Amino acid sequence: MMGWLKQTAPDKETKEMLETSKAGVRRLISNIEALLMTARMDRHQVVLNKSLIDVPEMAEGVKKELSCLYPVKPHTICIINELPAGLQVMADGMYIENVIRNLMENALKYSDAGVMIEVSLSIVNERLRVSVKDNGWGIAPCHQRKLFTQFYRVPRSEEQQQKGYGIGLAQSQYIINEHGGEIMVKSAEGKGSTFTFIIPCRLIERRKTDEESLYCFPYLSCWQLY
Repeated sequence: MMGWLKQTAPDKETKEMLETSKAGVRRLISNIEALLMTARMDRHQVVLNKSLIDVPEMAEGVKKELSCLYPVKPHTICIINELPAGLQVMADGMYIENVIRNLMENALKYSDAGVMIEVSLSIVNERLRVSVKDNGWGIAPCHQRKLFTQFYRVPRSEEQQQKGYGIGLAQSQYIINEHGGEIMVKSAEGKGSTFTFIIPCRLIERRKTDEESLYCFPYLSCWQLY
């Protein structure tokens, strides 16, 4: 429905408004899922619906959403994609996107205007590695061990207080653990933070079709992660 409205919108301002509304809806869905997951964590009732997902495309989509949700806060989000061309990951797309969104939005929220955010995508020892680095407020060592605890929020000064429920990082850790991976943080107060998650996988080269082999287009070679 949103796509049709955007295509038929008469002017740029209306299209931007629709894009912002779409981003808001996706964020609301993500928050609802985080609350539902929080209620299910102790019972281990989360079922992963794995499929092949395009992680760079997902990161670009989240970047676009955040630009719509934070239009008045100056910021720069740079996505550094070091993944092989055409690579896809076997994972639960909704949940992995929620993790990426949570880490990127936290970097944007807990920082001053003009924050620089780097999202790095790479393969390390046949594992997908996603890192979100910022030059924001950072986190003192005494709070880092509690970051992934449900409902825990880092104490901030009054001017640095942000809306939130204290469940995003706990949800992210649970999702990554369910994928057989790990999530970690490196931070220093006043110097920014880097959140990284890694999920295990193995590389499989897609076999070329007869037509691709005939023309030998180099850009058609792709990889899949399972």
